[in-house]
Amino acid sequence: MFTTKEISRMAMFTALCAATALLVRFGSALVPFSLVPLSAVLAGAILGPRLGAISVLVYIVLGLLGIPIFAAPPYGGPLYVLNPTFGYLPGMALGAYLTGLILQQKTPWRLPGAVLAATLALYLLGLPHLALIMAKVLHKPLSFGGVLLAGMTPFLIGDLLKAMVAVYLGELVRRRMGGGA
Repeated sequence: MFTTKEISRMAMFTALCAATALLVRFGSALVPFSLVPLSAVLAGAILGPRLGAISVLVYIVLGLLGIPIFAAPPYGGPLYVLNPTFGYLPGMALGAYLTGLILQQKTPWRLPGAVLAATLALYLLGLPHLALIMAKVLHKPLSFGGVLLAGMTPFLIGDLLKAMVAVYLGELVRRRMGGGA
């Protein structure tokens, strides 16, 4: 079971994911730019692997229940799983988990490792889903290069920067909080 403190912290990061999706969304019609990946990585960095991932999963569940809190149209509902960008959402939850897990380690490579893991997790789940939905649901199959061009190339530098900022801020917050969430 969760403590009241843990529930409050998870709720704060779930709300942060929703707010960043609603307030900052622009770019490609297929895959929009948003700050949700930053919020997800920050959740993992501050809350740790379990609570960070759960806070992102709650955000996803709320959106699938119909609350319009996702960055791309239709912004919510159960059919959002058929949206080409849906796969990035579980990728963000995995990224939060991996970020928290890696940052618990006391190795010199933990900060860059967390940044890379969070970014790779996003694309590991997002790109195959994008390809699948484009081919099987929208009947507009993309080549491997087309998937990368539509779903990763324009966003990779920005996603790495968002992960770096989140990991750095997460470290600062954790130090201020006495080393743990």
